[in-house]
Amino acid sequence: MQLAEDAGAKYFTVLSEFHDGFAMYDSSHTKWNSKNMGPKRDVTGELAEAVRKRGMKFGISNHLAFNFHFYNHNHANGFDASDPATHGLYTDGRGATPEFVDMWWKRTTELVDKYQPDLYYFDWGWTHPSAGDAFVNARRDFFAYYYNKAIDWGSGTYGDPNVVINYKSWKEFHPEVIGVPDQERGGAWQISPHVAQLDDAISIKSWSYSTIDNYKTPNFLVDAFVDLVSKNYCLQLAFGPKADGTIPDEYRTRLLELGKWLKVNGEAIYATRPYVIFGEGPTKSIKVENYKEMITGTTKDIRFTRNKANTLLYATVLDWPDEKLVIESFKAGKFDADKITRIEMLGGDGELQWQQTDRGLEISLPAAPASDYAHAFRISFEGQVPAVK
Repeated sequence: MQLAEDAGAKYFTVLSEFHDGFAMYDSSHTKWNSKNMGPKRDVTGELAEAVRKRGMKFGISNHLAFNFHFYNHNHANGFDASDPATHGLYTDGRGATPEFVDMWWKRTTELVDKYQPDLYYFDWGWTHPSAGDAFVNARRDFFAYYYNKAIDWGSGTYGDPNVVINYKSWKEFHPEVIGVPDQERGGAWQISPHVAQLDDAISIKSWSYSTIDNYKTPNFLVDAFVDLVSKNYCLQLAFGPKADGTIPDEYRTRLLELGKWLKVNGEAIYATRPYVIFGEGPTKSIKVENYKEMITGTTKDIRFTRNKANTLLYATVLDWPDEKLVIESFKAGKFDADKITRIEMLGGDGELQWQQTDRGLEISLPAAPASDYAHAFRISFEGQVPAVK
C-alpha cells in the first residue's frame, strides 16, 4: 500500500472474489476462503486497513457472478464439478439457478457489510446473457442495497451516496449514471458523456505477474493516463505480486516513475474535468495494439483538462517540443485569449511568454522540461475558461 501511495494512487481496489469462487476474505458463507485456508488471513480486511491508513479510498473487486459459467467457459476439461471435495468451489454447470443467485447475493452483500467499500467493481460475468431474470433482479437490488448501506454508515446522502459501482456493458443500466461504467484495456477515442473508468495492467499480456510477459514503459503509462483523463476517464491500473508476496521490479520501477511524474504534474490530473475538446494532434488514442505495440504521443499531441471551477485550463503535451509549444486549437479567431492572465509550466519557476497567432497559441518554452515524460502547462484566466469556436 505504501507503493500504491508513492505511485500517486487515490484509490486501491482489492480482488476479493475472482471467477474461481475462492473468497480472499473471512467469509461466513463458504469454507473456501483465505481465512480458513491458504494464508489463513483476512486478505481483504488487512489491505482495507492499510489503504485507509494512507488516506486512499478502498475498493472491492467481485467476479463471483461469472462463477456459474466460468469453469465451463475456460476450463471445460480441467475440473470435476461432481467431486464432493470441491463442493462449494466449482459450480455444477446448471447456470444461474436460484441457489446460485442466493449464494451470490449473500457473499456479495457480505463484502459490503464487513468492509464498507468506497468502490465496488463487477466484471463482465455480471451481465452475462445466460444469467437470467433472477440475476437481473438481484443486480438491480444490489444497487439499492449498497447505496442505502453507504448512507447508513455515513458516507453520503440520498441521491449522493458518495460510493461508486463499476460495471461492464455500458448500456445495460438506465439511467447510465446509476454507476460508473468500466472499460477493460484498449484506449478511449472521445470524451465520455459521463465519468467512466478504464482498467488496465502494467503487464501487456497478463493481469498478474509472469516471467514471460512484456511491460508497458513509464512513458506509455503517463501518456495513456493523460489521454484517458482528458476524455473523462479514471485509470485503474493492475499490478500483482510474486508468489512470496513481493512486488516485482517490473512493476515497482514503473509505479514509482508514475508517482514521480504526478508529484510535478498531478494538478493537471487530480479532481479535473474534461474540456470541450479532449485535445489535438495526430494520435487519437494512446493504446497497445495486438498485445505488443505501444502507441505513444508526439510533440504535436496535446491533451486538455480544466479545474472544477473552470478558471484554469491545463494543456499537457505528450512529448517535449523544440522552442515553442503551439496549440493549434487556440489560434486567432477560434479561441478568446483576451482573458488569459498567466501561463506557466507545472514544475517550472516562472511565467512564460506567449502570443496568439494564426498558427495557434504559441508558448515560449524554458530551456529544459520539469518532467521526463508528458509536460503540463497551466493557463490561468480572468473569469471562466472560454470554449473553442
